[in-house]
Amino acid sequence: MRLSAETNDFLDVLAKILFQCFVFNIALLLLWVYLIIFFGDFVFSWHARFFEISREQFYAAHYTAMAVYKIMIFGFLLLPLVAIKQVQWKARESVPK
Repeated sequence: MRLSAETNDFLDVLAKILFQCFVFNIALLLLWVYLIIFFGDFVFSWHARFFEISREQFYAAHYTAMAVYKIMIFGFLLLPLVAIKQVQWKARESVPK
């Protein structure tokens, strides 16, 4: 399989964008986890002002949302990035020397 130079450049740019988005979203997820772990009481009291929610429901909702967010990060950013890199590696391997 051969890729044109334009296609390869496009895939390089797309891979860089996906990687930057992946890193940003992982950092956002880690910030979310950090806030819940170290400032959970404050975050709970802030949410409890707006919603009638128990502490168990609060933590269950956040834990579930974090899991869904992490799955979406991996599914929509990391897997396409890996697929693009595989296509590029296959194209490089098939070029005759």
